Amino acid sequence: MDESKTDYMPVMLTLGEVAKVLRCSKAQTCNLTNGKVTGVPTLPTVKYGKRKVVRRQTLVAWMEARESETAG
Repeated sequence: MDESKTDYMPVMLTLGEVAKVLRCSKAQTCNLTNGKVTGVPTLPTVKYGKRKVVRRQTLVAWMEARESETAG
């Protein structure tokens, strides 16, 4: 994914913001970050106290990896 296409996203995304990007529920995003979705690698997060956030670059790389898995 071209970095210029993701410039609108903040550097750090809340799980709610990640859910909007992925077009899924926040609960499903939590499942992705907790490794509870069978056959899908865990989406890495950064913890700030009780809060989890996802770096924009990490989300983009994770999505690209999933895309290449389905294309190949």
